Amino acid sequence: MKKKENDDIFLNNFRLLISKYRFLPGFLPDNTSEEIRQLLSENRTIRTYHRGKYLFHEGSVPRGVFYLEKGIVYIQKADEEGNEQIVYFYRQGDLFGYRPILCNEPHPVSAVALEDSVLSFISRDVFLKALNQSGELARKLLENLTFEYIVWTNNVYLFSRKPVKVRVALALLLLSDLFGISTRPGIFSEFRISRDILAAYTGTVKETLVRNLTQFKEKGIIQTSGQKITIIKPEQLMKIVFQE
Repeated sequence: MKKKENDDIFLNNFRLLISKYRFLPGFLPDNTSEEIRQLLSENRTIRTYHRGKYLFHEGSVPRGVFYLEKGIVYIQKADEEGNEQIVYFYRQGDLFGYRPILCNEPHPVSAVALEDSVLSFISRDVFLKALNQSGELARKLLENLTFEYIVWTNNVYLFSRKPVKVRVALALLLLSDLFGISTRPGIFSEFRISRDILAAYTGTVKETLVRNLTQFKEKGIIQTSGQKITIIKPEQLMKIVFQE
């Protein structure tokens, strides 16, 4: 019973932590009218983007919004020296690209397919028409924007103030929740990601990232094999995140 209680406590803390760095899922409220659903469904275009393909570039004019049907897409932003830092990963069920449309501004980031991905594209005009006709949709997006502001604030604080070790530990937890798969009992999850992508996400150089992964591996917190990372002791990663 004690082990189950500890597992429940860990899972509750884990979900609370993840919620600080994840956007709200979905975008259509349950009470969205059939008319609006039909408008969006009939005027969408299904697009496939292969791994490494850009959906849009930073500074470009937004022409519509994207709904991720399958795959993973990351967004990145260039710093003053031209280095690209990954700032978020989108997964199935996420809507993105609407903030610059609502603000009438260029895309502040670039979007790239991490793996072969399928997306629904809804043009700017159709999206704004649906928004103008549906108070429910407008309220939902306002709720999403408010929550996303909190998430961005948490991310800015993390990557500007926290040590690299903390950023790497949290990144491993976030990515395991994002696209990790369950394995045998005693192992939290495993996922595959290149060291270049992980370094860009944690805001550090590849050599520093590898050094931190090696330290985690020597302590038995993770195992690695090529691009595969298996988390053995997620509770130790949580301690690193909260204690630093």
